[in-house]
Amino acid sequence: MKRPEPLLRRLLFPGGGWAALAVFAAVASLWTVFSNGWEDAPAARAAYAFSAYALVVAICRAVPAARRAKTAVYGLPPVRRWRADAALRALVSLRAGLCVNLCFAACKLYAGIRFRSPWFGAAAVYYTVLSTMRFAVLRGVRNAPPAGPSAAPVRQMRGLRVYRRCGVLMFALNLAMTAIAAQMVWQNRAYRYPGTLIYASAAYTFYCFGSAAASAVKAHRMHDPVHAAAKMLGLAGALMSVLTLQTAMLAQFGGDAAMRRTMNAVTGACVCSLVFCMAVFMAVRGNILLRRAARQNAAASAAPPSIHF
Repeated sequence: MKRPEPLLRRLLFPGGGWAALAVFAAVASLWTVFSNGWEDAPAARAAYAFSAYALVVAICRAVPAARRAKTAVYGLPPVRRWRADAALRALVSLRAGLCVNLCFAACKLYAGIRFRSPWFGAAAVYYTVLSTMRFAVLRGVRNAPPAGPSAAPVRQMRGLRVYRRCGVLMFALNLAMTAIAAQMVWQNRAYRYPGTLIYASAAYTFYCFGSAAASAVKAHRMHDPVHAAAKMLGLAGALMSVLTLQTAMLAQFGGDAAMRRTMNAVTGACVCSLVFCMAVFMAVRGNILLRRAARQNAAASAAPPSIHF
């Protein structure tokens, strides 16, 4: 008597030809059922069951193939360098974000002047401040002295200045976000997405928010103030994306005006309060660490102690 494990394995992991044939047969059977209106026929149940089996076979074949492809891609020298070099990833991300923010700022500024719209004007200020903060962080990354024991105090001081400067600029960013949130509440302003694009936007927004929150915590544990500033900036942008996504979903999926106003007011207040707290935290913490670094550098003789950020 044959053991059931090999039989089950052969059923779930057939050869490539048999798997492709099963998927083709499943698609053909479903097309036949739906094109002829046989959804309630007894034969349709067999087609549904066979299609479910073909789907399981396709998934079982696709998962190992995806793992092999992932291993092959990760083995490429450029990909290995990209994954191992956090500074390179931060530099590319900052440059790309700066270019996108500058384009948005120019478009919103033109629209605000052209249509005399406070809505576009507040958005232009938001993207302008965001671009300024990204430029400050990018400049801090590019102008940082080379890593080494002798350059560690200078590198730490410059990084802390960038961190504190971003905290101060985040107050201006919070003002622009508050102006946008106020217009969402009192003037029922909202972003709109055509068709089903809002679902893709929602998935991308939640992914960015979770990734930005995790990266911000991880960057502070790395004791690098420049990277921490970049991640806090990304978290602020993700919070703003959550607010705009909510207004878009409320505008598209309905609800009375009072409910939309209440929801936008609550979420807007939470987002603006969080960004304000982040600005206070960065400005105060950066100032404290700068003073501590100045005292340690002044008292140090040859090898100043490192500052744990």
